[in-house]
Order: sequence, then C-alpha cells, then structure tokens
Amino acid sequence: MDTAVPLIVAVGILCFVLRAYPRIGKPFIGHDAWAILLVVDELKKRQGYNGVTRYFLLGGDHDYPPLFFYFLSLFPSKWLRNYNWLINPLLDSLNAILVTVVGYLLTSNIWVAATAGAIYSFTPVVLEESLTLNTRIFGMILFNVTLVSYLLFQSSGDLLFLLLTIVMGILTLLSHKFASEVLALLLVSFAIIDRSFQPPLILLAIFLGAVISSGGFYLKVLRGQIGINKFWLKHYRDYGANYMKSKPEAKKASKPVDEREVTVRTRVTSLWNKTKNVNPLYWLLKLNPYNPFALVVVLLPFITTEGGWTWAFLPWSLLTLIFFYAATYLRFLGHYPGRTQFLDYNAFPTALLCSAFIWNAFAYWKLAVVGVAFLMAVVQIGRSWIRVTTVSRSNDQSLLEGFFDYIRKSPKDGVICIPASHTYAIPYFTGKKVFYTMSASNYEKLSAFFPVLTVPIEELSREYGINFLLIDKTVVPLNALGLSGFEAVMEKDDYVLLERTV
Repeated sequence: MDTAVPLIVAVGILCFVLRAYPRIGKPFIGHDAWAILLVVDELKKRQGYNGVTRYFLLGGDHDYPPLFFYFLSLFPSKWLRNYNWLINPLLDSLNAILVTVVGYLLTSNIWVAATAGAIYSFTPVVLEESLTLNTRIFGMILFNVTLVSYLLFQSSGDLLFLLLTIVMGILTLLSHKFASEVLALLLVSFAIIDRSFQPPLILLAIFLGAVISSGGFYLKVLRGQIGINKFWLKHYRDYGANYMKSKPEAKKASKPVDEREVTVRTRVTSLWNKTKNVNPLYWLLKLNPYNPFALVVVLLPFITTEGGWTWAFLPWSLLTLIFFYAATYLRFLGHYPGRTQFLDYNAFPTALLCSAFIWNAFAYWKLAVVGVAFLMAVVQIGRSWIRVTTVSRSNDQSLLEGFFDYIRKSPKDGVICIPASHTYAIPYFTGKKVFYTMSASNYEKLSAFFPVLTVPIEELSREYGINFLLIDKTVVPLNALGLSGFEAVMEKDDYVLLERTV
C-alpha cells in the first residue's frame, strides 16, 4: 500500500484542480451556496435549524436533510463566504481518492486504482456538481461508502461491512434527498435481481435508524422528498420553457455580448457544429454527454467475461444509467429537471469498471474504447469550464452588489427575483425576506412564478407584501410584466431593480 500512496495523493490533487481551477477569481457564483450559508449562519446564531424560514415569505418548516449544514457550521463564516467554492472540489477529491483506494484493495493493481481515480476525476457530471457549493457531493461520499460496504458484505459475508452499510446509509438519508432516493431504488432493484429479502431489510434498518437518530425529523424530510417529486410530476412540461409562458407574445430580450464569450465560446461552438456531420464524438455525446464512460459499461456484458469483486459493481453502474434514461424520457418519479443527478451516483462504479476493463488482460483496443469516452469527457468539461468563466450570468452574484446594497439599506422588505436564479442570494446578502420557501413540502406554492410565471406580479406583490422586483431583462422584458405600481430605481448589466410605489 505504501507504494500506492503517491498515486492516490496525485489523483486527489488532479480531481481538485479540475474542479477548482475555473472558479479562481470568481468567489460569488452559485445558487444553492447562499441558501446553505444562510442556514449555517442561523445555526451559528443559535436560531436553530428552522431559524432560516424567517427570511422566506412562503411558509413551511425547513425540511432539508441537516447533516451537511451542521458540518459547515464548524467553519468560520467569513471563510465560508469567500472560499465556499473550494469545499466541493475538496470533498469530491475524497470521492476520487475513495475510488482509487477501493480499486487497489479489490485488485491489488496500482494501475487499475490510479486509472479509476483519473476517470472519476474527468467524469463531467460530478465535475459540474463541484463547480459551485451544494449538498450533493457531501451526500455522494456517504452514498458511495454505503454501496461499497454493501457490495463487500455481499461478497464476503463480513458483518462489519453490514454494520458499516447501515450506519453510512443512515448518514446518507440525513445528508441528501436524492442520494437517499437512489439508495432506496438500488437496494430494491438488487432485491429483485437477486431474489432476496436481504436488501429491503437493510433498507428498513437504515430508514428506522434515520428516524430514531433524528428524533423523527427524517419523516419530515421524507414528506419533503415526496412533495418535490409531486411538484415536478405536475410541472415538468414547464421546465426550460419561456418564462413568460402565460404571455406568449412576449419576446425574450437579447443577451449582452461578452467579448470573451465571442472569442472563446462562440468560435469553439461554431467549429463544433460545422464539423458535426463528420465528427463521431458529436453523435456519441448526444447519447450521454454527462458521463460518456457509462457508454463503455453498456458494452461490457457483450465484450468481456472478467469476473471477481470488481464486476459486482456492474449492476450499480447499469441501474443508475437506466434510471437516468427513464427520468429523461419517461419522467421517472417526476425527475426530468434533476435527471442528470442519477449519473452522479453512476460515476463511482463506472470509473472502477472502465479501469478494470482496460487493465484486466490489457489490449490496445480496450484502451482505445475508453480513450474515445475520455475525449468526449474532455469536450464536455470544456463546455462546463466555459459556462463558469464566460457565461455564468444567472449564477454570478458579483454582478449584483449595488442592488444588494440598495435593498439592504432600505426600510422596506419583500423581494421577488425574476427569474428565480438569484433568489437565495437576496436574504444572504441583504437580510431581507424573499418570495420563496425552504420547505420542500411547500413547493407547490412556488408554481406562481417557478418554473414559469403563472400569477401576475402585481397580485403576488399585494398578497405577500413585496416591495422590490429584481429582474433580468435578458430573460424577461419589462413590458411583458404589465407593471403599474413599480418604478425602476437602479439598472446595470441588463438587470433592473424596481421598487413599489403604491
């Protein structure tokens, strides 16, 4: 193992650099980051886990899994504000190290281990998740340890692995909703495939452990998860639609042109589209741009007969890929908007399987197959980097400092962001209440303005005491909103802040 340590460390560094590099000099980017840090600040003020709800005009208890918030509360608030963008790259480096260590322990082959870690590091979907602060990477670590422990228990029968499966499963349920859902889906699927009652019994033990250890709070989390699924089952058709769906005559304003975007993104995109007819990577990426390595795993049952512990990971990889396609084309459990998250939980076993495929009975054609997937991954990573460095408008709170300052100094309260991109940033940077909710059980009330506007803004402002509208004119033209009781008090970079006058 001593000889493997330098490569394991190198894999962790590689993973971290790929995720942190595009964020250098851009500390104020993110959606979920400001909601997370707002909760953390309330915990530090000893306002309790539900204290954050005072910043949101839509009621309901804060019902998100709590573990990550309490973990971050161990760090200084000032450091979190300025360097929160480093947290997920660091955490995901642990995932890369974990897959490397597992690969080495299962195969005793340092090249299998290091290649698995490198493939994980270059997997686009998890890299994308790591570019901003969110709860997903933390949940993925616990999820991956849970599944690895379960598979090792199945292979060895060692009760210590069973105990670790249950303990880490409980922590997963208390860390992230989607991770919990995928864990449940996999264990039920394993029960069907193996014709065994053991996986459901393990799932039951995990569920009861989460309920008991949280003093019943997990039941509230579960209701919230059901609420989110119901919300998207009802509103998935509106996801990605014109925001002013209720007014089809409204035209979208043109976005301001960024010089770097023209010289980098536009030229690369133009070349990519012009060569698509003779570019096989273009068509392969159409199949799965988020984890091209998963396409290799689909081929494995047909082109290889290797066995052993490593290949016990095949059902995990194939099932999460099936969940992704089901969510994409069948609206599986209402998860069309979050469909790519299924591939977050596909990345670990897929990296391990692709590496073992290359090095078990090494052949250059195997290296070539994975090499094509690697090229596809690099293309997708490039797209992700470009989005952060040149076209992160809906994510970039540094554009709004003047607006935040004006709202913070005003004696008035109540803000709507249109669209909802910067909603969580409002209470974090201004201390004002915003039209949103921290209760997943209460999401249906958001349908008034998310994912599209269905209730007139004037009506919402009267009902909820809203005094400010922060509008991105590149998404919603002002003349489409039909506002009469508001006037513009600040404009910059195609954002406008309107204040209520009546």
